[in-house]
Amino acid sequence: MKTLKTVLIIILLVSLSSPVEGSALVNRIHFKAVGDIMVHDVQYNSAYNYQTGQYDFTSMFQPVKEALQADILVGNLETTLSGPELGYSSYPRFNCPDSIAETLRDCGFNLLFTANNHSLDKGVKGLRRTIDVLDQNNILHTGTFKSPEDREGLTIINANGISFGFLNYTYGTNGLLPPQGEEYVVNLLDVAQIEKDIKKIRNQVDLVVVGLHFGIEYQREPHPQQRALALRIAQGGADIILGSHPHVLQPYEFIQVGDREVFVVYSLGNFVSGQKGRYKDSGAILELVIEKSPFVKGPKIMEVNFTPVWVRRYFAENRLRMEVIPYQNYHKLEGKLNNQELRILAQVNSDVQEVWSPLKRYNLPIELIKLSKNIYLPGLNINPWVPFFHH
Repeated sequence: MKTLKTVLIIILLVSLSSPVEGSALVNRIHFKAVGDIMVHDVQYNSAYNYQTGQYDFTSMFQPVKEALQADILVGNLETTLSGPELGYSSYPRFNCPDSIAETLRDCGFNLLFTANNHSLDKGVKGLRRTIDVLDQNNILHTGTFKSPEDREGLTIINANGISFGFLNYTYGTNGLLPPQGEEYVVNLLDVAQIEKDIKKIRNQVDLVVVGLHFGIEYQREPHPQQRALALRIAQGGADIILGSHPHVLQPYEFIQVGDREVFVVYSLGNFVSGQKGRYKDSGAILELVIEKSPFVKGPKIMEVNFTPVWVRRYFAENRLRMEVIPYQNYHKLEGKLNNQELRILAQVNSDVQEVWSPLKRYNLPIELIKLSKNIYLPGLNINPWVPFFHH
């Protein structure tokens, strides 16, 4: 990727909804986000075409493609694109065929977060190649970098007159360290650095979006330290905080910071993966309807919507297939899904509604939670988050 001080994409899209009635001055966009995009061996094996010798993920995403349409669409890429030379692999060190990037591009993904505990699964070489493949497919990315200059650049998307700046950090990289002098290749959870990065981009954009790879795997409630860190980052100037890593959905809330309301979702769960079992084989597409008006200070989140999704496994042509099914098309699926699958999809919808209910409340006010000191110990890749966030 060419080194740019500022990466800026102008998305010339007509808003998906009309402006507020009677006011042509109101800008409105639909911002969508999904959680972990993982590729286990069961997935890339199901995508393999024996006739062509190629991997094609198109059918896996086809049912959900319409539900993904938005002015801005982001997700967490939790695999590397390190190339066939390093061998395609699954847990614990991921490497996926490049064609997944082409499919994600065709689904409308504008940006992918790349800082997570699997960023260095195939070393710095794999990390850099992943960036190259995303660049070749015109997908923006942040969280991992090829050079110090890239690390210092700004990742900005402007959609329908509203500008967004994106930052991304991970609690760690499963103990895999970059070579000395190349620590810049992946952003770790260093609170002081996060605050510095927010300050740098804050005046360049309308909204700052921070992706955080943190939390306890398979827990449907955020750890108090997740909430404490979210508060700190909200106070530092973030407007939207998107969590990933637990592989299941965790609640969202608005944090009041002065006259600002900061949206935080602690985990977006899995969007697609080879993981099985209730809560892990499902997730949701988050949608924020955002408006900017000259009559109101700053852009505002007007609506929080979501579409539950489920990763369906089925057999066709004597082999296992997989596809992401959105609940919004439930009424159209009665002829496609059997009764058991329809019941599972209904349960997925219920599970998502339970976690993402707008009436969700916590017993402990967020301002009373104290953030642990020394969130990240520079250079060690070992920090107080690890006992909480990875096991």
